[in-house]
Amino acid sequence: MRIHRAITILGLSSALGCSNAADTKDAPNDDPDAPLYVISTGVVSGEDFIGYLATVPSLAAGTPFNLDHAVEIGDAAWIFSRPGDNSVYVASLNAPTIVRWEVRGEADFVQRETLSFSNVGVLSAYLAASTPIFSAQKSYFVDEDQDQVVIWNPERMELIGTIPLGDAGDGRLLPIPEASLLVRGDALVVTVGWRVADDTTSYGDHVRVLTIDTNTDQIVDSTTETRSTHAALNGETSDGTAYYSPYSLYAAYREIGEGHGAPSNSFRINPTERQFDPTYELDLSSLVGGRPAGDFTLLDDQTALIRAWHSDLVDPVDPENWQAVLWEQSGFMWWRWHLGDPTAVQIPNQEPGALGATVFKLDGKTYSTLYAADLSSTSLVEITPSAEFLPALEGPGQFIGAGVLRVR
Repeated sequence: MRIHRAITILGLSSALGCSNAADTKDAPNDDPDAPLYVISTGVVSGEDFIGYLATVPSLAAGTPFNLDHAVEIGDAAWIFSRPGDNSVYVASLNAPTIVRWEVRGEADFVQRETLSFSNVGVLSAYLAASTPIFSAQKSYFVDEDQDQVVIWNPERMELIGTIPLGDAGDGRLLPIPEASLLVRGDALVVTVGWRVADDTTSYGDHVRVLTIDTNTDQIVDSTTETRSTHAALNGETSDGTAYYSPYSLYAAYREIGEGHGAPSNSFRINPTERQFDPTYELDLSSLVGGRPAGDFTLLDDQTALIRAWHSDLVDPVDPENWQAVLWEQSGFMWWRWHLGDPTAVQIPNQEPGALGATVFKLDGKTYSTLYAADLSSTSLVEITPSAEFLPALEGPGQFIGAGVLRVR
C-alpha cells in the first residue's frame, strides 16, 4: 500500500510541468528576522535517490534556489515540524527512523538525535509527517504495516509505546489504517479501510472510524461506515468541520472494471463529533460530469478542489494495462467547486497530469508540487480560491511529499 502514498518519488509526470532550476550561487543570508523555509528534495544519481535539506528565504517565483549549501540526508525522507520550533524532523521512507535536525539559520543545519522504531515492528516512519505534532512531549503516527498507532516524544526523541488498532483481516482482505489523523481536542480520530491482499485496486465494503483518548492512549469508540471503502482526511474549515474523500487514484481504479476502485464520495465529521455525519454524503462524480473523482481539497470555507479522471485523454483501461495507464498517463484534471453548487467547474489553462500531485497549505496559501518530466526540478504553483494557478518557487530535484516547511 505504501507505493501509492509515496508515489511522488517514482517519477510520474505533473499537472503543469516546469523548466530547469535556477543556478544562482548566492551566499546564505542569516538575517534572524527574515522568513526561512526548509525544503526536502531528492536527486536521481544513477540507481540512487539522494535526499537533501535546503533553505530558501521565500516561496515566490524567481527566488534563487540551488543545492550549493544543502545538506545530504540519505534516501527519500518526509519532513515535518512543530510551529515555533527550530527543529525539522526527517522521517525515512526506507527505514524505521526519525532524525531531528536543528535549523540554526539559512543553510545551517545540525544533525541531532535519531529515533528508531524497529523494536515495535515499524518498517518505514514516513507517515509521521502526515500527522501534526500533538505536543512537545507526545505525538502519534500510523504504522500501516502493523495496524497500529505509534506514540513518541518529539522533545526527548524517545519511543513511548504503541496502540494496536485491533483490525482483523477478513479472508483475502487486509486492514489499512489511513495515515492522516484528525485531532479533536484530547482525542484522535483514525479511519481504517480494507483492501485485497494481492490486488491494490480492490477494497472491502466499509470503513472503520476509531477514536483514541490521548490521556489514556486507549481506543474509546469505534463505528462502521458502510457508505465508504476508503476515506482520507482532506482538511478542515475554520469551524472545525473535517472533510474526507478517497484518493483520486483509488477512485480511478473503477475504470478497470466491476469490483475495482473506491466510490467517488466525500463525507464530513462535524466540529464537535468524532464520527461521520450520517446525514451528509457528497457525490463527487456527479459534480465533474460522472467521472471518477477524489482528493477533495479545501481552498477556503466555501471553495474546494476536486481531482477527476478524464478517460478521453488516455488509452482505454483494461485489466492488463491498468497500471501503465492509471499510473503513468496524464488523465487527471482539477475542478473547482463552490460548496452548495450543483456542479463543479474545470479549471482552465491546465495540462492534464498523472497521479503524482501533492497539495498542501502554508502561510494561509494553497500550493501544489509539480515535477519536470525528467524529474530534474520541481515547481510550486499557488492555487488561489478563485482557482488561478500562479507560479511560485522552482528548484532542483524532486520535492518529497509536501516537502516545504516554514521554520521562522
